[in-house]
Order: sequence, then structure tokens, then C-alpha cells
Amino acid sequence: MLAYVDALRSAGRTSDALESAKEFSISHPESERVHRALLLMYGERGQRDEALQAFDQLGRLESVVASDLVGAAVLLQTEDAGLAETYYQRALELEPDNFEAHANLAIILIETGRWGAAREHLAQALDISPGSVPVLLNLGILERRAGRPRVAVEQFKNVLRLEPSNRLARKILAEMRERVGTEDGGALRRPGSSPESTIR
Repeated sequence: MLAYVDALRSAGRTSDALESAKEFSISHPESERVHRALLLMYGERGQRDEALQAFDQLGRLESVVASDLVGAAVLLQTEDAGLAETYYQRALELEPDNFEAHANLAIILIETGRWGAAREHLAQALDISPGSVPVLLNLGILERRAGRPRVAVEQFKNVLRLEPSNRLARKILAEMRERVGTEDGGALRRPGSSPESTIR
């Protein structure tokens, strides 16, 4: 049955896939695969409460893996950053090289002003996925907020080397240059720009 659900998803029939998975979960409530599929599909559709119910079911089955924790954390990050942070940390305990957990945990750390820890997680994300544009953008945003404008400018330039049309990097660089009227961005007076939304 789950192969059928996968086939429906592959064919772009996500509503049918979701309905089939829900039916399967009723007849097979102990199937961790179906609850994991429901977590993923509900999450993709933005159905937060339903996705978190599937996550809770995985917890009851004692079958939570790192990707489940990351999926739940992404859903919670805007409303409950503290719980999302806990889930990302648990995901990293299970899977230390989880790119999404490092990258998204760094966003929470940036938002709460924990620069050193955010740098560490962004560095680990870059070790896993060198040249990740969202991670480099967030590193630039972090350095800008932390009062290190020259380092921030270098990160934004790195983004533009990889993705010359990146609007956010261009916009932030222009703001930095305009604010101080220098080529390298100079010193900033106030923090700005939010980190890239969760990386998924």
C-alpha cells in the first residue's frame, strides 16, 4: 500500500496520496512508515497540526528519527522557537551531519543573538554542503548583526560569486554601502535583515 502512496506522490497526485496514507494509517496504526509519510505530506501542504499529530504518533511508537525531528521543528520554528531548537538539537544527537538541523538551528541562534553558536552551526552546515547560498546568506546576516560588517560583506560577495542574481545579497550590500558611503560596507549602526527562512 505504501508503494501505491509513493507512486501517487510521484505522479503529482498528492491529495490522493494523502487520502490513501490516511486510510492506511487507520488500518495499520503501528506503521511508522505511514506516519512518517503523513508527517512529510502534511508538512509540505502546510497542515501543521495534522503533521504534528503524525509526529506525535511516531513518538508513541518510539520510532522518531532525525528527519522526523527536523520536520517537526520546521513546522514549529515560527511559533515555538524554543521547542524547535530542542528538536534540532535532538536531531543532531541522532545524526550529527544533518545539514537542515545545523542550518535551521543557526537561524534560531541568530534570532536570539547567540553569534558564536550560530557561527559553529553554519560552519558545520557548510562543511556538509559547501557553497550553500542560504547558509552563506545567513552567515552574512549573522556577521552584520554581530557588528562585523567587513566579514558580512565578504559573505554577501561569496553569495554573489555563486549566484550573481541573488536579490537579497545585492539589496543588503547596497544598503550597507549606502549607509556608510564606502565600497566595503564600513560599520553599521543597527542590525538588519532576517535570516533566510528555514532551510528545507
